Amino acid sequence: MDNTSNAPVGYPTRGMVSLAQNEPELQKLRTDLAGLSATDFDSLFTAGALAALEMEIALPARAEATAIVHEEQKSGRRRAAALALLFCLGGELTQEEAKLALVNSDLETLRQVGLLEKRGEKFSSRFHLRPYQIEVGEEIEAHYWIASDLPQALTGKPLKSDHVLGIGGATRSLLRLSPREKVKVSLDLGTGCGIQALVTALHSERVVATDISRRALDLAKFNSELNQQKIELRRGNLLEPVKGERFDLIVSNPPFVITPRKPGGQIMEYRDGGAEGDSLVLTLLRELPNHLKSGGKAVMLANWLHPEGQDWKERLQTNLPAGHDAWIMQREVYDAPAYANMWLKDGGLGTPQEEKYGKALVEYLEFFNSERATHIGFGYVLLRALESGQTPLIRLEDTAEQSAPAGADLTAWCKAADWLREQVPDLAEEYPQLALSENHLKTTADVIEVRYQTPGEEDPRIINLVAGNGRKMQAGQAFAALVGACDGELSLGQITNALSNLLETPVEVLAKEMASPIIDAVLYGIMKPETGTV
Repeated sequence: MDNTSNAPVGYPTRGMVSLAQNEPELQKLRTDLAGLSATDFDSLFTAGALAALEMEIALPARAEATAIVHEEQKSGRRRAAALALLFCLGGELTQEEAKLALVNSDLETLRQVGLLEKRGEKFSSRFHLRPYQIEVGEEIEAHYWIASDLPQALTGKPLKSDHVLGIGGATRSLLRLSPREKVKVSLDLGTGCGIQALVTALHSERVVATDISRRALDLAKFNSELNQQKIELRRGNLLEPVKGERFDLIVSNPPFVITPRKPGGQIMEYRDGGAEGDSLVLTLLRELPNHLKSGGKAVMLANWLHPEGQDWKERLQTNLPAGHDAWIMQREVYDAPAYANMWLKDGGLGTPQEEKYGKALVEYLEFFNSERATHIGFGYVLLRALESGQTPLIRLEDTAEQSAPAGADLTAWCKAADWLREQVPDLAEEYPQLALSENHLKTTADVIEVRYQTPGEEDPRIINLVAGNGRKMQAGQAFAALVGACDGELSLGQITNALSNLLETPVEVLAKEMASPIIDAVLYGIMKPETGTV
């Protein structure tokens, strides 16, 4: 199903969709773009120019690419620089330089479909088209050319309401966060340029991608055809296009940015979607699980308000449906002025000294005052559907000092939750019996212990256990000793009893102290059952 039609005549991306349906011309473009890989792109520039690009300053890289194009000798390096200048850096090329970049493609055809434009005797790209190398799991690297709208760094103009983003920090976070097990059917909710759907298609038999933006779907269609990856595109708001359907995996970088609403105000489709406050995120927390198959996972990026007098964890947890595992990680917290400033800059509203910027900032702060919100959280959401009768595991955590998890960490967390469900009757309550059980756990080989100790003191003030994936937890001395003794040979009960005698602490007291840390250590991958199931 492809609901990307009905755009106005002459709309640039519609021409690009027609190019996507012209396989001979598209193959010529693919052949030309093969002259510049993501590695080639980086090798063209000095470290300073690349650092400037990371700060969204293109001028140094543009100057370096122009100098390479003007070298006298013919070389693949000149062609790679011409491609970078034309499609990645907002450069203008003469016809001779454009043909250096596009040896096989017809410039007039690309102009007619809206990929290129010609001003006087110079050619430029109407879109940002750049090569990317993306790690998919531990062993696979995927290579793509992805088209998106030109960023403000190249145009110097405020973004339009239907702007389609390329691959930025949030996109990369979700790519890293998404589990990569093989599944039958997946959903990319709010697909934008389509990169999440394209990567998900590598391990899914079928991928559905939705967006409220017709322009985004046009670009996603072009990108899917350019990269020869099949996805189903549907237009509609949130979960409307997939009503009644269920998926093994849902990934979503939704328009979660919290924005003041005012009559007639502009909606930035890619970032705020027109919702009030954080209602869009709360709605998805409630409704995403209705579209998961048993055992299916939903992974999402999100922002949420911190209203005065209400803990953020309570705010989110009250919107979670029953019967689902949930792991919500708050990665960053912004105060209201910092959050407003960040997104006003993103929208290209000039500098803080300009009047329109100041007015927009006042509107933002007035909105946060009306919501009684002093801070805004940003983080990751994992939801997992359970079979009827299974006890859900709910975890909401501040993880600012933790390493950001990867998809493999989420998969391991779910497997650990399944094992714990078999051992602990109610995961919401303390269960000292776990520390006295016959279970054999083994400390993961890459775990290290970090101690913070005041000089001269016998005992450490803080003990941190850190797994190789960067996950860490604070431990008391008794629990650190238990972790050190877990080599798979002795059971938890044997180790706890031995520690009770060594520390001269009643075993029931020690078992209660160990109850929650054992669960945390299993979930974080610091210890694993010696059963091969986690």
